[in-house]
Amino acid sequence: MAGDSASQKAMLQEGGSAAQIVELQPIEHRDTASPAATAGPTASLAEPKTGTAAVRQDTGDSTVTRSSQESAVSYAYERFDRGRQLRRLLLRSLTRWLITVVLCVSIYGVLLAYSAPDALPQRKKLEFNTFIIALTISVGLNIASSLKANAVELQWWLLSLRRYKPREADLIMSSEHFTTMLQLGWTTRYTLIQIFVIVFVTMNIGSQVALALLGITYNINPANKVAITKPGPVSIADLSDIQGSKVLSTSNKRRNPSEDVNSRRYSANLFGQIGLGFDEASVETAPQPGVLYNPDLPQLYYSFPLPTDPDDNDSTADEANADDKPYSYTHVFFETTIANASYSNTVASNRSVTITASCKSYKVVAGGNGQSPNITVRLETGDTDVYLPVANGGSQILYLHDPAAEANDTWSQVSAFEPSDASPWFYICQVYVGNVTNGVIQEHYMGVNFTRYVPPAIALQGYGSSADGVANTSVTNYQFQSYPSQTYFGQPARGRGVRMAALVSRCAANAVASCALSNTNINARGMTPQRAIQLEITKWKYVHIIIGLTIGVQLVIHLVAVLVANRVQVREQRSLATASLLRPLLAGVGDRASMAIGKQIAKLIGKNVTVRYEPVGAGYDLCIYRDGELDRLTPNITDR
Repeated sequence: MAGDSASQKAMLQEGGSAAQIVELQPIEHRDTASPAATAGPTASLAEPKTGTAAVRQDTGDSTVTRSSQESAVSYAYERFDRGRQLRRLLLRSLTRWLITVVLCVSIYGVLLAYSAPDALPQRKKLEFNTFIIALTISVGLNIASSLKANAVELQWWLLSLRRYKPREADLIMSSEHFTTMLQLGWTTRYTLIQIFVIVFVTMNIGSQVALALLGITYNINPANKVAITKPGPVSIADLSDIQGSKVLSTSNKRRNPSEDVNSRRYSANLFGQIGLGFDEASVETAPQPGVLYNPDLPQLYYSFPLPTDPDDNDSTADEANADDKPYSYTHVFFETTIANASYSNTVASNRSVTITASCKSYKVVAGGNGQSPNITVRLETGDTDVYLPVANGGSQILYLHDPAAEANDTWSQVSAFEPSDASPWFYICQVYVGNVTNGVIQEHYMGVNFTRYVPPAIALQGYGSSADGVANTSVTNYQFQSYPSQTYFGQPARGRGVRMAALVSRCAANAVASCALSNTNINARGMTPQRAIQLEITKWKYVHIIIGLTIGVQLVIHLVAVLVANRVQVREQRSLATASLLRPLLAGVGDRASMAIGKQIAKLIGKNVTVRYEPVGAGYDLCIYRDGELDRLTPNITDR
């Protein structure tokens, strides 16, 4: 922006240099009252000058004619407006900062979007890495570019602080480059410039390190809770029977039908007791389709909770309000990849079965201590005698079931006698096994030989049952089981029908869950588990700190840089503008520096020369001092 129009030239004679003869032409419409005309060499021109001038340089090697100068354009110096410059600098800095904000918010969005699902397809790993790497690199480049722009803006303020040797001034004007800034910090002896270098080097390195550390805040692991599924062949439990070698020791050819029935009864009761090792939880927490099988997770899900150690006074509100209402347990079926599959795992399906029991309690008015072969029960219709197959005394519960009269393929009636010296009770329970929810094909459903023996499992005995029944005329193989009061199924219900319903339905649900795990598998159509990944954010607070500091520190640096830089006139740093500004400094160097580097050019300028960016007229210019005195004949200053 140095003024070099021909109309402003004067003939200057310097020792040892060729004479420059300038022919001045009249300037039309010149305002002699203008600031440029009255203020002398430091004035600023508000309007472009009109007219042309022919310049002839008697250097012996070139001639500039009038025709070559007619197309030249002369620009006036613009008056420095500090307020307008502040708005311009703020707009540029805030634009760069907003780009960082948008990119950081995008990083947040990617992390949230990919970490929210419990499982992602394997292909999402490449997709996530592409997004996060691209965004991280973009943030790093934008921060580096922003810091470079701040360094450019602050160069002029640094140049205005004091007089510098040409070499140091050259490094300051190129300090937006990282290596040049390091060189400046090593060369300078001024503390403020050293602080400037330390701050910008630290911010450049720190911002890149912080963004790199973002990569250690998350892990991409194999999904360990949920799997991705797709339609395909799966292996599921064969629940057509309480089956085969798991129960019956004889081959099919030698099988006795009556022994098969007793074996199923015995096994149903055995599986019902084995299932006590399963944990239980509320039905609201039942696994969703695709959840990976974990033996430590609950296998049974109850309809509502009951106190673990009941007495007459600790019943819950749900228990008191639902004393005669059903109580149920639900089991969710699992599916496994077929044999020899490249990936093997077991996941929850959308299929489940619910076993429901409802019990009514009745007072025992005679024989309630457990020592009598019969008891008298007060039913709604009156007192009724009930005959017992055994008299096992107190501190136990006796469960009774008549397979001939109290059962069909999915329902059974189970009675229970709870002896006591003070408050004996008798219960009559209806137990149902529901249909398989979301069953589609035949393999999804349970067979009759399965559903018939599951509901009364708590009372089934198989071998050792009463072959003659409870009456002389009965030949029903009456089933009964007795459980000590210290066992799970022997705990007293104390007249609460819902408590007895919970015990009876739990045993039936145990039998279903145990058979589902122990029966052999068959192949069927289902949802095949696939390899899956999970994005785990190890510490969200570290993500917040890194991104928060990245955005916050950049904003602070922008604001500080703008406010400090606005103390002087910030020039546009383009090649031509910079060359025009530095032209007076290189006046004595000539063609000797055409192939020289910056350090060599600084030596050619001379050790007695210093420069400083100072107010000149209505703006700022680079002032040159020789031996401590301002060089008044510098063209840039003369033009003003």
